Amino acid sequence: MKGHKEGFSEALELILKGLKKKKTIAILAIIVIGYLFSSLLISMNRDKIREQQIDSVAKTTFKNKQFKSVKDSELDKLLKSNDQKIVAIIDAKDNKGYKELKKMFNQNKQMEELPNTVYVYQPIYENSKTVKNLNLKNKNNFLLIENGKEKNRYSFDELTNGEHELAEQVDLMIDPKIPQKKPVRVEKKDELSFDQNPNNGTRTSEVEFE
Repeated sequence: MKGHKEGFSEALELILKGLKKKKTIAILAIIVIGYLFSSLLISMNRDKIREQQIDSVAKTTFKNKQFKSVKDSELDKLLKSNDQKIVAIIDAKDNKGYKELKKMFNQNKQMEELPNTVYVYQPIYENSKTVKNLNLKNKNNFLLIENGKEKNRYSFDELTNGEHELAEQVDLMIDPKIPQKKPVRVEKKDELSFDQNPNNGTRTSEVEFE
């Protein structure tokens, strides 16, 4: 009888150990499933927030209709455009020159030196392949696109002379001016004269261009 009790106790002990082990496994499984589920929710929420931020920036409208905000898909098309385009890529984060640009984007009058439309792209995240391929080293970049290629670029972090500096530089990108040579007055050497009255002669000078 004693032997039967001991055997029963051992069997019960084994069963309890097995239940504890299963319980532990079940708890661990619940923890893992909970972690995966929460990670999925966070990831989905992060993507949603990212989309909302991008959409919000893309829908930004400027008071100055000369500047038009664009999103990623539009940027790709603009950079491949055969027509002449001015594309501004502005990183507003920690941008010392953005205040001046924002003022220009929202002023009432258009700037005659700039084209009728300047396309403005503001990257939210640094994972845009298009932007990475452009190898931008400054916060503010104005690109001249022509025949599907970048023809010229004006980049800066701050504007020294405000909006007029930008307008002048962009205008030079579109229509490069050949610097005019400065006139220099050169005195002519005295020439041999057979005039009987040498005092009647006048000393002349000519203007030459260097």
